[in-house]
Amino acid sequence: MFVVDNTDEVFKIAKTEGFEVLSEPTDTFYGQRRLLLKDPNGALVDVSSPIPNFEF
Repeated sequence: MFVVDNTDEVFKIAKTEGFEVLSEPTDTFYGQRRLLLKDPNGALVDVSSPIPNFEF
Protein backbone atom coordinates (compact mmCIF):
# COMPACT_ATOMS: atom_id res chain seq x y z
CA MET A 1 0.00 0.00 0.00
CA PHE A 2 1.15 3.50 -0.81
CA VAL A 3 -0.23 6.55 0.99
CA VAL A 4 0.02 9.68 -1.15
CA ASP A 5 -1.17 13.28 -0.90
CA ASN A 6 -3.51 13.07 -3.90
CA THR A 7 -4.85 9.78 -5.25
CA ASP A 8 -6.47 11.51 -8.23
CA GLU A 9 -3.10 12.83 -9.43
CA VAL A 10 -1.60 9.34 -9.20
CA PHE A 11 -4.59 8.04 -11.19
CA LYS A 12 -3.94 10.58 -13.98
CA ILE A 13 -0.26 9.62 -14.13
CA ALA A 14 -1.06 5.89 -14.09
CA LYS A 15 -3.42 6.29 -17.05
CA THR A 16 -0.89 8.24 -19.12
CA GLU A 17 1.86 5.71 -18.28
CA GLY A 18 -0.33 2.76 -19.33
CA PHE A 19 -0.82 1.06 -15.98
CA GLU A 20 -3.79 -1.27 -15.71
CA VAL A 21 -6.39 0.41 -13.50
CA LEU A 22 -8.40 -2.15 -11.53
CA SER A 23 -10.45 0.36 -9.56
CA GLU A 24 -10.68 4.10 -10.21
CA PRO A 25 -10.39 6.45 -7.21
CA THR A 26 -13.32 6.10 -4.82
CA ASP A 27 -14.05 7.39 -1.33
CA THR A 28 -14.22 4.80 1.43
CA PHE A 29 -16.46 4.93 4.49
CA TYR A 30 -13.36 5.14 6.71
CA GLY A 31 -11.95 8.38 5.27
CA GLN A 32 -9.62 7.40 2.46
CA ARG A 33 -9.71 7.93 -1.28
CA ARG A 34 -8.51 4.63 -2.78
CA LEU A 35 -7.21 3.44 -6.16
CA LEU A 36 -6.14 -0.05 -7.23
CA LEU A 37 -3.58 -0.63 -9.99
CA LYS A 38 -1.69 -3.57 -11.42
CA ASP A 39 2.01 -2.95 -11.97
CA PRO A 40 3.86 -4.23 -15.06
CA ASN A 41 4.88 -7.39 -13.14
CA GLY A 42 1.25 -8.14 -12.25
CA ALA A 43 1.40 -7.12 -8.58
CA LEU A 44 -1.60 -5.36 -7.05
CA VAL A 45 -0.83 -1.78 -5.97
CA ASP A 46 -3.15 -0.11 -3.46
CA VAL A 47 -2.84 3.69 -3.49
CA SER A 48 -4.74 5.84 -1.01
CA SER A 49 -4.87 9.31 0.45
CA PRO A 50 -6.73 10.72 3.44
CA ILE A 51 -9.93 12.61 2.64
CA PRO A 52 -9.43 16.19 3.90
CA ASN A 53 -11.70 17.21 6.79
CA PHE A 54 -13.23 13.71 7.03
CA GLU A 55 -15.42 13.07 10.06
CA PHE A 56 -17.12 9.82 11.13
